[in-house]
Amino acid sequence: APRWVMNDGMTIYLDMKDSNGVYRSWVSHRKSHSENWSQPRQIQIETSVFPPSYRFTQVSASTDDLSLNGIAYLPNEKGEIESSIGVLSRKSISEPYGEFSRIEVAGISSKSRQRPLFIKATNELFFVAPNPRDGNDDLWVIKNFKMPRDW
Repeated sequence: APRWVMNDGMTIYLDMKDSNGVYRSWVSHRKSHSENWSQPRQIQIETSVFPPSYRFTQVSASTDDLSLNGIAYLPNEKGEIESSIGVLSRKSISEPYGEFSRIEVAGISSKSRQRPLFIKATNELFFVAPNPRDGNDDLWVIKNFKMPRDW
């Protein structure tokens, strides 16, 4: 399923199943707005933080393509899978993403955060999460947010 089209309309991020049936993040590009999209390729992630069964989905990228923010599905201390907003980064675009920074938000359940999007122009992080009062999903925004690396 498409998640984010970059502002220039030339790159799209997708959540699709890999050969093992696990949802992963994929990317497709095009050279002009009139051309077809390239064959999607799975985003390469190499980090010891993620177990083999990890999921890192719902991604959007920094303009320099050195960072991805998204949702990591990782085991907690009890071994239960929880979702966390996080950032994957790399030193150059020829390398896989390898450095992971979890973004914790006090007072908001980490079990159901979705669709993170950082807006550099306003330093705001938007995401969907349950409201602690009634459990319904709400749109949340953190103002003056500082990403783990410069976007």
